[in-house]
Amino acid sequence: MHYIGNGSSTSLWFDNWYLDGPLLSKWSSRVVYDSGLPLNATFNAIVLVDSWNWAAAMSINLVEIKSRMTSYNPNSNIEDSIRWLPSPNGIYLASSVLASLRASHPLVPWFKLVWFPQNIPIMSFILWMAVRGRLPTRDRIHKYDPEVVTTCVLCNSHLESHAHLFFVCLFSRAIWTQLLNYYGTH
Repeated sequence: MHYIGNGSSTSLWFDNWYLDGPLLSKWSSRVVYDSGLPLNATFNAIVLVDSWNWAAAMSINLVEIKSRMTSYNPNSNIEDSIRWLPSPNGIYLASSVLASLRASHPLVPWFKLVWFPQNIPIMSFILWMAVRGRLPTRDRIHKYDPEVVTTCVLCNSHLESHAHLFFVCLFSRAIWTQLLNYYGTH
C-alpha cells in the first residue's frame, strides 16, 4: 500500500505525486476545468481524512485519473516529504544528477585501447576523435567553409579525409611503415 502525505503544500496539478507524474504533464488544462478545482489547488483539495474526495467525474480524463489512483491511500496524518526521484533512495546527490543526465551506452570494443590508466589525455582524446571520424580533416572543414582547399596536405594529390590520411596516403603510409619497422612490429 502506498501512502501519500497530507498534501498541504503539494500542488494538485503541477507536483509529482501521481503515478505518471504531474497531472498537467499528461493531460491538458481541460482536466482542471472539468474537475471544478482551481489551478492553484493543493493535493488536500481531493482528500477527506483518509479517503479520496473528488467531485463527480465530468470527463473521460478524470475517470481515468481516478481509476489509476486506487493503489494510493491518502493519509492526512502523514507529513509531506520531498524525494529526489532519480535517486533510488530519494536523497539528492550530485552523482544521481549526473547519472540521470548521462545516457548509458555499452562500451565499444576499442575502449581500452584509447582510455587506459597510463594514457596521455590529449593523445587519448585525439585517438578517440580519429576512431570516431571526427578529426578536422579538410573534407569535413570544407562542409562549413567551401573556400577551403580539400587536397591532402601531405601528398597534395587526393582529397584529405580520415580514410586517405590513415590508410591511402603514400606519405603517411611511409611514416607508419618506418615506425612499425623501428618498433619491430612489421
